[in-house]
Amino acid sequence: MKRILSLLVLMLTLSVFSIDLTEAIEKLDALSYKVERVFIEKLKDESVKLRFETVYKWGENKVVFVMSPEKIIWIRKDGQYWLGKDVLLYSPVDLKDLEDIAIEELESSDAKIKSSGEGYTITFKTDKGTFKITLDRDFRPVKIEREIMGIKMELDYKEYYDDVPSIKQVLKGLKLSDELAFPQEIGDILSMLSWFSISFEDGTIVVKGIFDGKLVSISISPKPHERFLKYGQIYINSSDEQILEELGLK
Repeated sequence: MKRILSLLVLMLTLSVFSIDLTEAIEKLDALSYKVERVFIEKLKDESVKLRFETVYKWGENKVVFVMSPEKIIWIRKDGQYWLGKDVLLYSPVDLKDLEDIAIEELESSDAKIKSSGEGYTITFKTDKGTFKITLDRDFRPVKIEREIMGIKMELDYKEYYDDVPSIKQVLKGLKLSDELAFPQEIGDILSMLSWFSISFEDGTIVVKGIFDGKLVSISISPKPHERFLKYGQIYINSSDEQILEELGLK
């Protein structure tokens, strides 16, 4: 009798906590929250990047305040994007964090969701890497992990707040501009990459990223430059011929 009761309890527990992937994605998309989180990126050369953020989300709308290492704000509101510091400039391309990328990839994957005493885990793999999403019982992210070509990323959600202000309250005092944050051509290049990192060298933007399963480097200049090719408003150079072909420069 005791064994039968134990089995019944287990079956009831599993039925209460069972959920399909479509429902989980819908709940993730609809979340509203305010959270403190830490983004960690470990590169193949063993260097580590940290970013501390305060994030507000209302369904599809999101405001991210990056507090460190450099203060910057980015906004997604009604399908439009802005980023900057004192004045936020209009972004000609979508802005996505690891949460957005993971959910987007999840929607086209054959992942399975697993229930545990603490919440849910979803592990899956696409051409944009291997992902693991850990959720609590309210379907709020606890940790999101991604690995692609030896580059490891973690997004740790440290503290959720009980009170979530409205987007109108959060945006109050922020200045949004119609001026472009960067030329559309730079957006086109970044959109081609599965992952990228940006640095500045002698007045040139250097983008290191993953394109078609390989690491590539692209140098971008706003002015004519020796060995650089004109691409719209900018000038670019890359040792990867496929990148140049994709942009119609070869």
